[in-house]
Amino acid sequence: MNTCLGSITPVLLAVAALCSSVFAQQWTPPEPGWLYVLASAGSSGNGGLFVVDPIAGNIMDALTTEYHPDFGLCGNGSKLYLLGGPELSGVLSVIETRTGNVLTKIPVPHRAVYTVRPSTPGIACSSDGQWLFVQQMITVNPGMDEDALRVIDAQNKTLSPHTIPLPPGCGIARLIQWPFGTWDIAAQCSAVNSLRLIRVDRMGDVESIKDVSLNLAEPWTVHRSGFPAKGQRMTTSVVVDQANRVLVIFRGGGGVDQLDPDTLTLRRRIADDWQRWVPPGGVAISKSGMAFVGSVAYNERTVTDGLMNTISAERTSDWTEVASKQTTIPFSSVVLSLDGQTLYAVNPKAHSVTMFNASTLEEIKTINGLGEQPSLILIQP
Repeated sequence: MNTCLGSITPVLLAVAALCSSVFAQQWTPPEPGWLYVLASAGSSGNGGLFVVDPIAGNIMDALTTEYHPDFGLCGNGSKLYLLGGPELSGVLSVIETRTGNVLTKIPVPHRAVYTVRPSTPGIACSSDGQWLFVQQMITVNPGMDEDALRVIDAQNKTLSPHTIPLPPGCGIARLIQWPFGTWDIAAQCSAVNSLRLIRVDRMGDVESIKDVSLNLAEPWTVHRSGFPAKGQRMTTSVVVDQANRVLVIFRGGGGVDQLDPDTLTLRRRIADDWQRWVPPGGVAISKSGMAFVGSVAYNERTVTDGLMNTISAERTSDWTEVASKQTTIPFSSVVLSLDGQTLYAVNPKAHSVTMFNASTLEEIKTINGLGEQPSLILIQP
């Protein structure tokens, strides 16, 4: 493990603090299919990262983390990226997954910080694994932020001097790896309901940008009084469907569009019926084209604190529902195993992860003891 040295500055103090907190004294190299479960720790801000063997149901390692942690995993999973610390002096730790050693620390000032719990990982990679992207948010006036992406050279483990602007008013962006060529990353800006596609040059500077406006939910499809606020009509999730070579775009009211990655045209597939609410982080799609959609009844979403209690399996070729189950524990996000046979749901209030058979949606088991408010999972390749 590298030693943290340097003069006493706010950034270096943050580096030193994080250096002491993320290293595990005993480290078991994660095997393919093991889980990294991030606990955001609610109001305290300090969380944890748990390494879990899902087959045995054991927590193999636990790393303490700094204020409002975030994470990412790229390529072959040889390195885990863990972000923490205050907004003005955030630090990205690059951890070798084979040994648990912290290879380096990269200061990331003005990092964007979620306010409740993250719905998707805040660190994403280009498809070739050369670049990492982390959101930067600088408050220029009360209520006005400048949003951008910071670019990190994954090979040299250095922060690029360049920033990539995001649309004004973007808010917290959700980063989507772009596997279709042409672009390096996509940033979903829910606050302005758009998708920004970005390509960088060999120096990590922006080479090309393309913005795609996304559809708002249509009016009620059944007679009701009133109409949902604009924020509820916007996109909540953008997920890659490799089987059909499209991006699938979900809105909270249940509507689904598909984006052609070559022509960047949108096609409406499912109308918003407002029978269910599909929050951010509630969708996973298998390589064979089966979508697992988490939801809660629209009129119950405030009662459940935004957590989901139903999982549906739907074929993305024609969006036919083939199965649907209510869960015993409300959950915040879902992810599929490497082989597509197991679905994992993260249960923040129950401090656990529940495993489901992806074919039947039957619950297999629940792994407990995963810190204060676990919210996200990454899977070791």
